[in-house]
Amino acid sequence: MKMKIMTVKDLIEYIKKVGVATGSRAFGCEKSNSDYDYVLGITDFQNVKKRCVELEMSMKKSEYHKGFYIFDKDKKYNIILEREKYVELWSIATKVFQTILKEDPTTAVAKKIRNDKGYRIKLFEILRVVMKTGVR
Repeated sequence: MKMKIMTVKDLIEYIKKVGVATGSRAFGCEKSNSDYDYVLGITDFQNVKKRCVELEMSMKKSEYHKGFYIFDKDKKYNIILEREKYVELWSIATKVFQTILKEDPTTAVAKKIRNDKGYRIKLFEILRVVMKTGVR
């Protein structure tokens, strides 16, 4: 997606448009200090990374999927790298978590999703593997 990125604000808007929002904020179980997670395909990821350098933004390596963190005021954004063909899988897995939490938030699985980041990551990885195999 082409977008004129002149400022940090423009860059954040671009990330929100081209990326898939995921993680605790997308699931509705964030804490006050939770970061904002966005999955980007390779091309958009490279464009964002290049522009971060040009804007002299503070960047830090992320522990997840060769990504990186950027910081804007009091917000922390986790920019996650994924091959283009798998970006949609993140969107689907995110929707599965949102549905579990919305449909019956009192189940044991919903409680674990809401309260245990390690559990969310394990379930997310399982969902991604299942979807990559083509099982629907």
